[in-house]
Amino acid sequence: MCESAAAGAGGGGGYAESFIIVSDISNINNIIVGEGGTGGVGGAGGGANPGTAGLAGGNSSFGLGTSYQVVAIGGDSGDRGFENNDFRCVGASSNVTGNIGQIVRDGEGTQLGFRAGGVNDGSSSVRAYSSRGGNSLFGVGGVAREVYGDEGTGDGQSPQGYGSGGGGGVCCNNSTPVDISGGNGANGTQGLVILDLFT
Repeated sequence: MCESAAAGAGGGGGYAESFIIVSDISNINNIIVGEGGTGGVGGAGGGANPGTAGLAGGNSSFGLGTSYQVVAIGGDSGDRGFENNDFRCVGASSNVTGNIGQIVRDGEGTQLGFRAGGVNDGSSSVRAYSSRGGNSLFGVGGVAREVYGDEGTGDGQSPQGYGSGGGGGVCCNNSTPVDISGGNGANGTQGLVILDLFT
């Protein structure tokens, strides 16, 4: 029995920038650095545990009040890995709403993960490709993973920099009657807040 599964990756976080007059800033300000999203957990073979999707990244922000608050929205999570009868899984979408600032930029979404070739009767091999993590302005998402035939499980690749999405997990096995367990998704990287003062 050919078995394979792949999971969607996390999206990249958004970017926001504002120019603020110092006298307009309150004496009490909050600086929040968003945590990277947690990667999903691969499911157990045989369908007993279908696995879980990862969590979205946290928002990064500065200030109090809508007149000078800057908010960059964390990246979305990708879908959990699909079962054998499904052809593809959905990665994270780009951030299209929620960023607050004079200059904003959406985080990058991810492509689909999918399985290719083979049928579930042991007559041919299969390949599975996980989804690549989304880039942010200051980071690069985890690269996609590919497994073929009996190569087994591959965990998602870790991203680099700040605000980037973790890669999705993947697994593949042609043996009978072995059930496979899905690879875990990688965690996203934390956000970044930069404060420049000009006199």
